[in-house]
Parts: sequence; C-alpha cells; structure tokens
Amino acid sequence: LGPITIGANTDPYQPAEKATRLTRKLLELFVRHRHPVSLITKGTLVLRDLDRLVEAARHTRVELCFSIGTLDEDVWRATEPVTPHPRKRIEAVAELNRAGIPAGVLVAPLMPGINDSPAQVEEILQLCADAGARSVSVIGDFNGWDRRRHAMRVLGASGIWEIFIPGLPEGELYKFQVKTQNGFVMDKTDPYGFEMEVRPRTAARV
Repeated sequence: LGPITIGANTDPYQPAEKATRLTRKLLELFVRHRHPVSLITKGTLVLRDLDRLVEAARHTRVELCFSIGTLDEDVWRATEPVTPHPRKRIEAVAELNRAGIPAGVLVAPLMPGINDSPAQVEEILQLCADAGARSVSVIGDFNGWDRRRHAMRVLGASGIWEIFIPGLPEGELYKFQVKTQNGFVMDKTDPYGFEMEVRPRTAARV
C-alpha cells in the first residue's frame, strides 16, 4: 500500500494549523487505519504532532521532508516571510530522526542568482548531514556551472558522501537525489533516468 503524501501542493503546517489542527486530525486517521503517510513541509509545528507520528510509525511507514532552500537571513525573510527559520527546520530534522521518524530535506527552491551559489548549497548539505538527515534532494541548476560536474563536486567537497553515477551523459543532470544511507536510488532526469550508488566516503572518486 503506497503512502498518501500531504504537502505536495500546499504546506500542511501553515500558521493557521495552530488553531485548526486539521493536519493533526488527518494524522489521527492514519494512526487509526495504519495507512502509510508522507509529509512535506517548511513548518516546525510538525513537532507538536510527534506523538502521533511515533504512534503511526509503530504500525506503518512514515516519512517526512523539510523544504530548505537557503540559510541566508535576507533571502529567507524576503521569500518565505511566514515560515520558521531554516536552521530551526534543520534542528527539527534532527529531533524527528532521534525519535525514529525518517526525516530528510529538499534543498529547494533554488533561485538563479539569489540562493544557488555553490557555497550556499554546500552549507545546507553539511548541516543536513550533521542533523542526520535520512535523505537530501537538491532540485535545480547551479548558477551557470556545469550541472553534472558541479552537483558531484558539491557533494564531494562537503566531505559527506562518495557518489557514483554510471553512464549519465555530461550536462544532462537536472535533478538528483542522494541518500545518506548506503544503497541504490533511482531518480529521474529530464528525460533520462539513472542509478546512483552512495557509499561512505573512502577515496576521492568523484
């Protein structure tokens, strides 16, 4: 049974959720029916519902992703004025994972010339790793760099992961996904698909 995703179109932890508690009521339904659920949010209010997420995870699959596109204070205030601070979201990733709820990060949106510099992306990746993020997806182009080579350089330079992408044509990578746990990941480029093997960093092979 596949999970129902909440948050793909609109954030389930907007400020109004404090009063309406609609998302919490939905989680209670998932607990009751033991149905798998996936959440995407910018809202640290999800920690209010940690008890429900933990209860659901005892019986079914539960996953959560935070959207974090920048750590720059000015960019955050200008583009996400009613959202929790990005560093608070990273702290929430760590707290959820400590509680046994697999939590990852979508590094998005990346806006050309605003928050897509290599240094900005690398800092987010490093903090995600420090927080124990179960997955990290970087979505978008990188400030005019060659997309495939730079994507690999970002991850290699962070000192977190060693990446192997067999057979991917130069310059064709638009979206890539990295798992911090060992294993294989299938993701999609446009129009290609690829396999990515992720291993603990042992040698400079990226």
